[in-house]
Amino acid sequence: MDSKITKSTQHSTSRRPYYYPPSLEHVGQYDYGTFEGEPVNVEEISPIISGSSETMDASNSYLRYRYYTRLFNRPGNDNEIVRIPDHVIPWYFRIPKISAPNFSLPTDGKQSSIVTIFAIWNMMMGTSLLSLPWAYHHAGLIGGLVIIFLMTGVCFYTASLVVSVPKMVSVQVQEFTDLVALLLGRVAHKISQISSLSIILGGCIVYWILMTNFLRNIVSFVYQVQFMNASIGMNASSVVCTAALNLANSEPDDKSQIFLFVLDYVIPAILVLILGPIMCLKSVSIFLRFNIVGTLSVFFLIGFAAFKAYNWGYNIEWTDPNSPHYVRLFSWNFPIYTGVLSLALFIHNCLTTLLRTQRNPINNQRDLAIAYLLVGSTYLLISTAIYISFPLNKDCIRDNFLDNLESNDLYSFITRLFLLLQVITLFPLLVYMLRVQVLSLFKDETTGEVSFQTLRTLIINLVLLVCCILFATYYPQIGSVIRYCGSFSGLILVFTLPSLTFIRGRELIKRPLHPFKFVLISLIIVAGFANFASQFFVVQS
Repeated sequence: MDSKITKSTQHSTSRRPYYYPPSLEHVGQYDYGTFEGEPVNVEEISPIISGSSETMDASNSYLRYRYYTRLFNRPGNDNEIVRIPDHVIPWYFRIPKISAPNFSLPTDGKQSSIVTIFAIWNMMMGTSLLSLPWAYHHAGLIGGLVIIFLMTGVCFYTASLVVSVPKMVSVQVQEFTDLVALLLGRVAHKISQISSLSIILGGCIVYWILMTNFLRNIVSFVYQVQFMNASIGMNASSVVCTAALNLANSEPDDKSQIFLFVLDYVIPAILVLILGPIMCLKSVSIFLRFNIVGTLSVFFLIGFAAFKAYNWGYNIEWTDPNSPHYVRLFSWNFPIYTGVLSLALFIHNCLTTLLRTQRNPINNQRDLAIAYLLVGSTYLLISTAIYISFPLNKDCIRDNFLDNLESNDLYSFITRLFLLLQVITLFPLLVYMLRVQVLSLFKDETTGEVSFQTLRTLIINLVLLVCCILFATYYPQIGSVIRYCGSFSGLILVFTLPSLTFIRGRELIKRPLHPFKFVLISLIIVAGFANFASQFFVVQS
């Protein structure tokens, strides 16, 4: 018994009591009856706590407090979010609010609105930029304008719901998926996790295809200049119309192409040797330092597109269908554009983290609106600039518009080099996020540990490499991968879950939606389903 008292007294210096009221009667003995540590014989300590109704009432109050708190934070609760009533909270759980002099507090670690807006813009600028002109062509000249305005508005609205709903129901969450778990239950939470995995997996496949493409063209440029005495292309107006290369059905048609044909099979092996060991690293924080490369690449790509559009000039005709520059004002293949934009305008999972360090949270909605306006304007600029100025038949526009440029073009060589550096530094980060989310599915519920973590990591990396190589070899069409992945993940994380959390949140605060607004939000969900289903019925050029 003495040893237990000594142990308890020593422990009390490192932790504070929870359910005992502040009283001088039991100083040094607060650890008796706590929920941690070894069981204590109640009979041995009965002289201390017997007859103390105040102590037992405090213990019961703390049990009720724990019970209400567990109900409030229970992910599977889909009937009511239970908040502990004020009369149940003991008085000694309350902390008095003391007024302090009005002085400026340091804002270290907080970001201004300008930084927030730029961070959102920078995170949404990705590989979708290369496919935008191709996707815009499938919507038509006027149809593309209407769609990008509608998609930007809808995606901004659902993103604003992600920001406003936690505040509306008075909860703090780390991620949007946590909000889904609290409001919609465990099943919806699992669906959101699967959707997040599909986005990351699609991104890994697209990045691998681009790395293969960029590296092949860079090596091809060096080979042609050094060994085939080809001149470096300085003609800014040069453009070609070629079909997508499918290695499963392609054969070299002359000896000069044998090297390039073999290169298509060597490049994946080179990438595996370079990126394979990196994919197994437990920490990839070093690659976060290369984010500036991605930002510079985006600016360079925008400038490159504007430069090419200026040199190509104005090349559209909408009255003569026989003209090589004829463009349709509208096309029923527009879901291709909406599918690509579903991924290009997606940032919903990252908003909670991005806005957590906002200096003035009251400006979150305004900053988000400005960021989406800038993103939509950038996408519209890239889409229309390349589409309107493209000097050949618009059906020639590739899902990676850099493939429409000659392999010995100096400007495209520099652009590919920048983008290759960006993709190589981002690919390990995507693999790491994918690995963490997949391994979380195998965590032990009691210990939180993952058994056979090294073996599982190797299996995940191996399966991912096989998928990436197969896509790069037999289906190297980043536009199709983006639109399928974007429409599926957009259906869940852009159109459906934000809308359902908003509807559920209004029900919990006893302010159900007006029928008209309920119909409008329901139409957003229906549009998400239609966007995904229509991807299987469109015809792409």
